[in-house]
Amino acid sequence: MFYGPVLTNTQSMTRLFEYRKQLQFDSIKVITSWGLDSGWNDTTRAQILTLTPNPVVRTTYGDPSNKGKIAYAMPYAQNVVEELAPWIKFKPDLIVEVGNEPNIGIMPTQFIWEYRYHLNESIKLLRKLYPMVRIIAPGFIVNNTMKEWLTILGDVFATADYIGVHAYEHVTYTDSTALPKTNHLQEKTDLLAYLKKPLILTEFGINATSHNGKPITNKMKQQEYRDLVNVLRAVNTNPQAIVEQEMFRPRYSTLVRSLVKAKSNNVQYAGALFYHINEKRDIDPQYHIAV
Repeated sequence: MFYGPVLTNTQSMTRLFEYRKQLQFDSIKVITSWGLDSGWNDTTRAQILTLTPNPVVRTTYGDPSNKGKIAYAMPYAQNVVEELAPWIKFKPDLIVEVGNEPNIGIMPTQFIWEYRYHLNESIKLLRKLYPMVRIIAPGFIVNNTMKEWLTILGDVFATADYIGVHAYEHVTYTDSTALPKTNHLQEKTDLLAYLKKPLILTEFGINATSHNGKPITNKMKQQEYRDLVNVLRAVNTNPQAIVEQEMFRPRYSTLVRSLVKAKSNNVQYAGALFYHINEKRDIDPQYHIAV
């Protein structure tokens, strides 16, 4: 199971090498149209795709959350392929994520059907042109439209190699009753397990920067993320043993129950990508992991 950051912005590739050295990750998620101050070109694409063994590249098309750019809301197949081709040529078995948070806001049912059509066409065209590429279906945000979306396009999601999951927490992913909880990770694991596809946390993170007047530091967040990844990896390896291990009980009992249930359906997490590296701190600065 791979682990690493989502890249929103960095000054240079040199800085990314420093992040890799200090944070010890084996994956990084990149968006095709931003992330590096100088912009992406063949040289920098080749560099970042060899920075880790398991890079993930996400499209900008298929992302209704891309504010002010409604033209990017649908994952039009030709646009998706044109976005990804300059990356795939350096890594034919690249992991690609098509789209992002399609259910953001309350979309009309017709929008969901259109998104289904274009996502299906994108997956088929990628399979035809790049048979080695591995495809992630986009992660949902948590709202009351998730079930409607899955009813309409769950079968298309199931044609991808992985299903993306976005799951944020306020303070911790543990079961502490003294802290506010979203339980989004458990909720989405339970919701998506029926698709019988490996899951990837394509975005996760801790919202808060302080609690009860005490700061939640960079170091504390990094430890939270690594602890969570250790739980996911342990369930992948031996789901029955983890239930009996005191180190995960009762701190993660609710999550473990969801993970073990999913594992019984041959569903497990294949990767986890925390949000984010953003040196500009212009977008969601509370999540930035500095080194």
